[in-house]
Amino acid sequence: MGFFNKIAGLYNRVIQSIQDGRDVIFNLPAKVEENSQLFKTIFNGNWSDRNINDMEEAVEEVKHRVIHELIPAAATLNSLGAFGIIVYTPCQIIGGLAIAHIYNPEYTVNPKYMLNIATVMIYGELAGELVWSQLVQLLTPLLTPPVVGVVMTPYMQALTEMLLNKVHNYFRQEFLNKQKVKTQNSTQASQAAHSKQTNSEPKATNNTQNSEVIQEANKLLERINQGGKILFPTQELVFHELVQGSNNESALTLERTHIFRGVAGSGKTVILGQLVPHLAETFRVRHGYYPYILVYHHNNYINKLLADEIQSAVNAPINIPPLPKEFYKKNVFIHNLSTLKDELYDRKMMNKGLSLKEIKESNERAKKIFDYLNNHTGIFDIIFVDEGQDISQEEYNLIINLCRSGSKTTSKSIYIFYDDLQNIFGIKDLVLKRVNSQRPIEHFLSSCVRTSKKLVDFTFNTCLGDSIDDTSRVEMKRLMSLNKLKERSLITEKYMENGRNWISCNFCVFPGETTPEVRQFNSNQECCNAVVEDLDQLFSAQGLENVLKGGVLIQCFSKNMVQEISNVLYAKFGNRVNRRSGEDISSQEKRMKLAVEPQTINVALVWDAKGYDANIVYVINPDGGDQNTIKKRSLFYVAATRAKQFLAVYSSIPEQNAPIMQDALVAVQKLERQLVETQK
Repeated sequence: MGFFNKIAGLYNRVIQSIQDGRDVIFNLPAKVEENSQLFKTIFNGNWSDRNINDMEEAVEEVKHRVIHELIPAAATLNSLGAFGIIVYTPCQIIGGLAIAHIYNPEYTVNPKYMLNIATVMIYGELAGELVWSQLVQLLTPLLTPPVVGVVMTPYMQALTEMLLNKVHNYFRQEFLNKQKVKTQNSTQASQAAHSKQTNSEPKATNNTQNSEVIQEANKLLERINQGGKILFPTQELVFHELVQGSNNESALTLERTHIFRGVAGSGKTVILGQLVPHLAETFRVRHGYYPYILVYHHNNYINKLLADEIQSAVNAPINIPPLPKEFYKKNVFIHNLSTLKDELYDRKMMNKGLSLKEIKESNERAKKIFDYLNNHTGIFDIIFVDEGQDISQEEYNLIINLCRSGSKTTSKSIYIFYDDLQNIFGIKDLVLKRVNSQRPIEHFLSSCVRTSKKLVDFTFNTCLGDSIDDTSRVEMKRLMSLNKLKERSLITEKYMENGRNWISCNFCVFPGETTPEVRQFNSNQECCNAVVEDLDQLFSAQGLENVLKGGVLIQCFSKNMVQEISNVLYAKFGNRVNRRSGEDISSQEKRMKLAVEPQTINVALVWDAKGYDANIVYVINPDGGDQNTIKKRSLFYVAATRAKQFLAVYSSIPEQNAPIMQDALVAVQKLERQLVETQK
């Protein structure tokens, strides 16, 4: 069964919905008119003399009509091509406005009150009470590759019900508070002054409460307008925890080394980007000027990704005013070793004639740069390191040397983001050991907001499969930080009949829609053709543009395979294919581009795609290459966890030479068995 068959069930329902839609569409005008009469009656009615029971009955009728009639009608329009937010959101907003009007006649159909309703839906009953955590489970299906029309109806109905209930509770409570005030006024009429005070206090509380909600929503809209990203809710909560830590454990504590260990997909780059403006502002408040910030990385393809993330955060940071427009250009420097060499030359700190090759071939990788730095006290105030597991000890020494000490201390402000399991460049030692002399503050980013639980469970258990020797298994568990995850109840282990434990990961936000597709082929040509066939069927069923919205990523473990599969894809899909790895792609080109772009089929080596993700991911020949056991399994972990929803692992390497592939076949069988047992 091919990869397409794994997800065909979702798309078949879409096709059927489009066919059925031609019949349903003729009934839509009558459906809209029927419901519009209800809303006209509500908005034109006098609710001031109605009792609470009448109001509640009317509200329930509104919710029923919106959830069970308008949302399905909107789903039909969606299946016929209408953009989802254009058809679903008006149904939710008009329903919310009608509920609000029943309790408070001031609420009518105009932009101001529409915004108010939207903010109540987003923030809940109190300013700052984000309902995102409740939305996560409901929104999961919406974050899969595009599935439109009636397939989404039950999810949109559940989401709409939750949003309308939020509005219902908010305005009902507001109405009851006003009624309470009226009762107090009538029973205390003889005490006018006291009555006036009693009357005003609850109103002030209500007005303040409502004002805070609107202010928070306006801040959110302003951030969007300024180019800021809306963080995933879990990421935002994690960020707040990091910057609000006590006992000098806050990530905003300057003149300390901070290390951030994060599982794959925990949003390390997003958190890094948000820390840049917050630390810059903290530094400015303390010293009166903005700091010079170095962001150091290893992979050339990370450069533009980091630049986009940081610039977005600087333009519209969370909960603080935007920094000056010139800050990013003047104060933020993003480099790897090669471009840092040029930066140091521009600052007249080293000889232009020193080549990167000379640096890399020296006994100590950065020794010659040190020779030119002499006793310089540093040129950067704060240094960030992305993918810290890829940085050598010599580079860490260089980074520490480049960072200025505090005005009253010898300590330096260094921030390192890493995942030891993603060490795929052969760097020795864990990150903590490399920076242990700096007495770092440790932070643990434990929530995976990208890859679904099914895919992470599959990946972990493949990496620790039966074919790995005991010594390598111990090392893999250490790299995975399994003990730390277990201490935090982020994983559980279940005994299996073969004596091995099945690892269940509890740190993934999304449960996932599909299990991975694992297939063995007799030749590279068969494997390449299967990928093309999968994508061709998927594009035919769902449409090329829809499938490519979240990008397709095909990862290989050798340049030859990158070229071979790219040629087959080019022949079928033409310029939709982007080959991201090869001898003809320069380091400068990589720094200017993203490794994975939407609207394209991206083909790359695993090393180049690290740090990126896509909705649909293929991992080709994971047993390829001449790496040792640990490195091969680390590479597989990196490759598999690029997937947001759909993962296919295909191999043409003979079974006797493909232990990872054999472990993957066993893992997917066990995963399916676990799912069956859970459903029982």
